[in-house]
Amino acid sequence: MKLLKIGRSASNNIILNSNMVSSIHAELTILDNGDIILEDKNSHNGTFVMNKPIQPGMSVPIRRGDAVRFADVELQWSQVPMPEDNSKFKAIYGIGTNFRNEIQLNGATVSRFHATLKMGRNGKSYIIDHSKNGTTINGIKIKSDTPVQIKHKDRIVCGGVPVDIKPYIKASHAPKILSAVAAAMIIVCLVFAGKKMFRSDVNPVELTPATVYVHGAFYIVASFDDDPFQNPKFTAIFKQLGVTWPKEYIFGTPAQSGDQYVWQFGLSESKIDAIHYSGTAFFINRDGMMATNRHIAVPWEYVNSFFGQDAESAIKEKMEEFRTSQIPVSQIITISDLAALSGTELGRIICLLYQNGYCTLDEIRSYINTFKSSKITISGRHQYVRIGYPGRNYNSEDELPRCTVVKESDDPKIDVAIMQLNDHKTPDEIKMIYDIENARTDVSTLKPQQEDLFTIGYPAGLTMGLDNQDGGLKATVHKISISKEPGDYSFQFQGEELGGASGSPIIDKKGRLVGVLWGGFKLGSSFGEACEVKYLKKLYDDAQSKSNN
Repeated sequence: MKLLKIGRSASNNIILNSNMVSSIHAELTILDNGDIILEDKNSHNGTFVMNKPIQPGMSVPIRRGDAVRFADVELQWSQVPMPEDNSKFKAIYGIGTNFRNEIQLNGATVSRFHATLKMGRNGKSYIIDHSKNGTTINGIKIKSDTPVQIKHKDRIVCGGVPVDIKPYIKASHAPKILSAVAAAMIIVCLVFAGKKMFRSDVNPVELTPATVYVHGAFYIVASFDDDPFQNPKFTAIFKQLGVTWPKEYIFGTPAQSGDQYVWQFGLSESKIDAIHYSGTAFFINRDGMMATNRHIAVPWEYVNSFFGQDAESAIKEKMEEFRTSQIPVSQIITISDLAALSGTELGRIICLLYQNGYCTLDEIRSYINTFKSSKITISGRHQYVRIGYPGRNYNSEDELPRCTVVKESDDPKIDVAIMQLNDHKTPDEIKMIYDIENARTDVSTLKPQQEDLFTIGYPAGLTMGLDNQDGGLKATVHKISISKEPGDYSFQFQGEELGGASGSPIIDKKGRLVGVLWGGFKLGSSFGEACEVKYLKKLYDDAQSKSNN
C-alpha cells in the first residue's frame, strides 16, 4: 500500500506548482490489489475526475489513466508509481478502519489503511506499517513502510488496538507423532460420520457473499445514421470555419408529467443527469467475472421497459423536433432561401459552407434532403457500473468498486450477460462462488412443484438491501418452485420479484445454478421468470475463449 500526498507544499509526495492548488490538496492511495483511491482534502478549488468535482473528504475509486485535475493542474500519471509486485505472496490482508480492508478495526487512533499483513509462499509472514500512530510487535514499535517478519504467537497492536492475527497465520507444526495421532483421529471421524462429513446440500445463505448489488448509470444516445455533415471531408473545413456539428444527442433522466415523460436532452453529458438503476449479479470465477441480466448490461436497449411502451417513440419525436428546427425551409431554391436558414446552427454552417465556396446550391439541396430522410438510431452508454458487497457499509455510491460489461447475449430473448471487476480479481474474502461449470443445464430435470429452489438478490435495491441497524448490505433469499414446464429460453416460477432482483441467481438445494432471474409479473396472480442457465454457460464459455485468445 502506498499513500501519496498531493499539493503545493514541498512536504507532499507529488508537488504541484500552482497558486490555485492548496498546500495539501488531495491524497492518492494505491492499495495492495492495485486499486487506486482518491480523496480531496478540503481543497479551496476542488479535485475533478473526468471533469466532474468530487466531494471533499470522500474516498473515490479511480483507474490509472483517468483524467484527474487538482484545481487547474492535471495529474501526470507518470508521477504515480505502479503497484508493488506481490507475486511472491500467496495472500495479502489490509488492516485499518476503511471498509476496503480485509481486517477492519475501530478506533480514532487507527489509520484508514494502517498496516498490511502479507503471507509469503515460503510460509513466512510479514507486517508493514503505513500509519500515523504506529504498529507494535510484542510492545516494540516497528519502522514504517518496512516489512517485519512475524509469527503466530506474536502480539500485534495497531494504533493501540490489538489485532488477532491467529486466523491468518498458521501455528508451527506439531511433532510428527502428534500429527500422526491427529491424522488417525480424522480417519476415525470420517469412518463414523460417513456421508454426513460430505454434505450434498449447500445452505443458500453460504452463497450470499458471492451475490452482489449492482448500481448503474447510463445515457441514451441518439444519432442520425446518414448525417451528411458527418462526412470526413467536412472535418478540416469545420475546423477552419470554427464550427462544430454534433455527432450524437444525449438523453438523460426524464421528468414524469401525467402519463408522459419529458426527456432531458442536450449535446453534452456534463449537463444531463444520467439514468440510474439497480440490479443483482453473482461471481462465477475467481477472476472477478459476474453473471447478470442482459438488460442490466445494456439497459438502453430496454428503454420501453423502463419508461413505458412509448418511450422510444418519444425520444425519436424529440429528435424529429430538433431536425425540423434546424431546417425550417422546405426547399432551397434561391440564395434568399439559403439566408432563411441562418437562424439555426445547421443553417449557419450551411451558409458558411456556401459563402466560402465549399458547396454549391445543388450540393446543399442534396445534403439537406439526405439529412431530412436520415434514419434515427437509439443506443446508449454507461456513465458507470458499480457493485456493492454484502455485509459492507458504504457512505456513497462513489465507494462502490467499478466493473465493465464483458459480453451480453446477442438475442434479447436470452436475458443474460457477463461483467467483470476492473481489477480482474474476485475478493479473497468471498470463499464460495457459484459453480458455473457444474450448472444444471438440462432443463428436462426441472419439473413444476417437484423441488425447492432459491433466489438470492437485492429486490427493491437499497430500499430493502441496506440494513442501517446492523450495518451493511444484505441480500434477500427467497424459496421458490417451478410453476410451469420450461420453454425454449426461460422458465416460470411461483412468487413475485421486485425491481433490483434482476440478475439474481436461482439455485437448487445443492447450490447448483439453475437459472438467472430476469422479471416478475402480476396478471391476476404473481409469478417470476428466469433465463435457463445453459445460455449463461454458453456465454461464459464464449467469453473465456475470447479472453484466452
